[in-house]
Parts: sequence; C-alpha cells; structure tokens
Amino acid sequence: MVEGSAGPHPLPESLRRARANAARSWLAALALPQASRAVIARAIDTSASSDREALSRAWEAVVMLITPGADMAVRAELRRVSLTLAPAA
Repeated sequence: MVEGSAGPHPLPESLRRARANAARSWLAALALPQASRAVIARAIDTSASSDREALSRAWEAVVMLITPGADMAVRAELRRVSLTLAPAA
C-alpha cells in the first residue's frame, strides 16, 4: 500500500481509497492488541491520502512495531519500502 501511494508509479486516489477500505476490513478480522491495531490502521488510512510526510511517519511506526520480531529478510523489505518514502535528493 505504501508503494501504491508513494512509489515510482503511484496509484490514482480512488484506487488507493478502495484498497484502504479493503485493508480496514482485513485488519478488523485480525486478533491484535489495540495498540498494534491503531498503528496499522493509521498507516492504512494515510496510504489513501497524498500526504507523503504523514505516510512516512505512519510507516515508520509500523516498522518500529514489526522490527523486534522480524528476521533479516523482513527487516530488509521494511527498509526498502522506507526508502521509497525518503525525500528525493
């Protein structure tokens, strides 16, 4: 969802909103602690907008949530997605 919002070929806003709505339904079906659910929900919500800075903050919160239990491959993928949000040099 992050790449669909801020990647090299961003999706149209209507499609980002549809994807966010579907992701909210998916998230509601998961058994997660409320704090984790809130972090993920914020990232889902910001992925539908065009506010890249808000998306970056929300994504970094997801990274902080996931990183402690992640293996090296997952950490590398999280970092790769984070780089798509970095400001252009």
